[in-house]
Amino acid sequence: MGLVVAFTQRRTMAFVRMLRTCSFSLSMFLLSVVLAQARFIDNFDGPTVQLDPEGIKGWLFRPGDGTATMDFRQGGDGYASIVVDATTDKRGIWWVLIERKATIQASGQSSRAFSSQAGAQASPDAINVLRRQGMDAFHLGDYAGALRIFRQVIAADPSDIVAYNVSANCSIRLADYPSAIDSFQHALQLRPDEWHSLAGLMRAYTLAGMTPDRDALRKHIGELEREGKLPPEFNYVFETFQVEGKKLEVAEFPQIHGFYGERYRFKLVNSAGKLVFCVTLESDSAEQQRWAKQHPAEAAAGARHFSLDGYAADSHSTYSSYDGEPAYERVREEVVQVIAGKKQPISKTNYATPQPIPGAD
Repeated sequence: MGLVVAFTQRRTMAFVRMLRTCSFSLSMFLLSVVLAQARFIDNFDGPTVQLDPEGIKGWLFRPGDGTATMDFRQGGDGYASIVVDATTDKRGIWWVLIERKATIQASGQSSRAFSSQAGAQASPDAINVLRRQGMDAFHLGDYAGALRIFRQVIAADPSDIVAYNVSANCSIRLADYPSAIDSFQHALQLRPDEWHSLAGLMRAYTLAGMTPDRDALRKHIGELEREGKLPPEFNYVFETFQVEGKKLEVAEFPQIHGFYGERYRFKLVNSAGKLVFCVTLESDSAEQQRWAKQHPAEAAAGARHFSLDGYAADSHSTYSSYDGEPAYERVREEVVQVIAGKKQPISKTNYATPQPIPGAD
């Protein structure tokens, strides 16, 4: 099945998104935005459509998983056509961004009057300003604004892996998981197996409910871990569930690392995606020597002492103590009881001043 989209000489940027819900159905969304004070390099009246591999002129597109195809056809009389064939898509979802590149006419107007295409014409200093503005917006919680800015950065510098990563994290906070997945995948194309992007892609797959993709990536992460290619602090979200309407994300630490030696981190987030409480299965180093004296045979075999701890901004609680590492299923059930208020701490320390919660941004 193919899709043909015709463009006239209007100054527009088109976003075409197709969702193949089954082998016989295609849905298409088309959005056009007028670009003020801009003119197109290509007026579609030449023998061929102008293309530029750097995306500065002509057309720019991204096939979602690399299997779909796109064909540009000159139509004459001031228009061109784009034929998209998504029948080879493997996952059932395919998208493409089609941007009509424009040059900005000299004027005294601010660049804010233009679309994100102006980023493609920006100087290195201007791009750095955009990066700072984008990070400021991100830290202020303006994820939609930060995403718009970093898309300008990407248009100007398609090799900026950090811009892809931040864009992906913005999309996650906006619950646009397909866009987050795409951005993380682009970052990994630029730098394969970069651990921040690996962890981000795992989280996006998990939140999107894409279990086969999550499991395949988790297997790959296991291989990287065995080969010693991941840092000790590496962790990734692999499950999400709700307890009495409260959403939790679960991260695994393949390596027991640092003073606290976390294995699992259960993060309770509010509707805005902010971390408000955290429960960890940890094996802190301060307890190991004492425990080893009490359990010499187990310690000699490599076992450790573990505990289940809860962290809020105003307190720290310990809920359970384990001789050796407990199974994840047991830990998960105890965390459910903690969140539901059915399991009380065996000890608790209140803070006089608020403290950061493990896993907070």
